Amino acid sequence: MEEINILSLRQAKVFENSLYQSPECAVMRFYGDDTCIESEKEYSLPLKIKATAMTDSTNIRLFFNRGEVIFNWECNPCELRVHDIISGNAYGFENTGSVATNEFVDIIWIIGKDKTEIYVNDELRLISSDFEYISELKKFPSLKIRSTVKVASAWGSTVTLKSLEIDEL
Repeated sequence: MEEINILSLRQAKVFENSLYQSPECAVMRFYGDDTCIESEKEYSLPLKIKATAMTDSTNIRLFFNRGEVIFNWECNPCELRVHDIISGNAYGFENTGSVATNEFVDIIWIIGKDKTEIYVNDELRLISSDFEYISELKKFPSLKIRSTVKVASAWGSTVTLKSLEIDEL
């Protein structure tokens, strides 16, 4: 497991953001459009990404390869947006994408070889084996999908990242 230490950013590439020290802990705050922190290392499936983050309004975004998970999506905050990690095709899941604003939430995205699972504060929001990447892995079992992991903001939101843990399962 790699835990990206927000205080020492030697393990991650940081794009257009600022480091903010709060009394409780060190946090990374992203302002505006498409600012992010990206792991330096690439990871392979199966993979567990755990982020503790908050938004002031919309768009907590996690990325792996061409895949993306969006909470509080700006077009429909109640819809969980999930993009396939190979094709990038977007899927919407009603009434599963909303998270509280201005408070930290624990997000877990498990990208398995046979299913994807998404949790918020230990509540299961999505479990599905209907993504294209899963079909491709069944057809081509030796297929290797490797990528960095990103956490980002978008469309004017401010996302504050408290911790990020990445674990190859």
